[in-house]
Amino acid sequence: MGAAIVLAVLGVTSALYGLSLVLSASKVRFHYAWFFFTLLLVAPAALMALELWDKIPLALHGVVVGALVLFVACEIIIGAAIVRHYSDAGEQGLDWLVVLGAQILEGKPGRTFTCRLEAAYDYLLANPCTRCIVCGAQGTNESVPESHAGRDYLIERGIDPARIQIEDSSFSTVQNIRNAVKLVDRERDAVGIVTNNYHVARSLAIARKAGLGHVVGIAVKSHSGLRLSSVVRESFAWAKDILSGKA
Repeated sequence: MGAAIVLAVLGVTSALYGLSLVLSASKVRFHYAWFFFTLLLVAPAALMALELWDKIPLALHGVVVGALVLFVACEIIIGAAIVRHYSDAGEQGLDWLVVLGAQILEGKPGRTFTCRLEAAYDYLLANPCTRCIVCGAQGTNESVPESHAGRDYLIERGIDPARIQIEDSSFSTVQNIRNAVKLVDRERDAVGIVTNNYHVARSLAIARKAGLGHVVGIAVKSHSGLRLSSVVRESFAWAKDILSGKA
């Protein structure tokens, strides 16, 4: 009965966390995954409470428990790798910055993209010889390509347009990086990838897989309330990239 209570409490906690995310200003579809996690936790708890769990074949018990252990182990391993790059600050004197695209709202960079662009702006201001590639195509719910809005933002802040290139044909992190890599010298150029802290580790893995010899991360802080969901979401994405050979 103790296990049922623990699972039920975790399930309710997951549901409440998911609800808080859905009601927040961040409109990320992955937020709804927390309700699926709730179902996975509450279902066995209900079976235990109704004394039906022991009637399920032992082989199925093993599958359920094994899958749960594997999931937790993967989350811990990948999550630790993600968190390890949370404070990456890059290095001075890079040849290029690659600013990964993010959502555009009413023709302007959204909160996530603005934070990345501000970090790029600060770096470009301190390193006048560094050039910048802003990434991102135009999504179905966006009025302009992300890269165009990002370039305009930096120009309005005073960055010389000659220092900015755009990559406007990519719709994912993998495409962002692979397409940006084509614009630099993979072997000689030192490149910094500007993105949110939870996103740095996977981005670096993709960049190295794409052939960049000298690449560092420049981590941008994320909203603290979204941190757990962001890490879990990113771990799924990274696992998928690893299995598909992209990272």
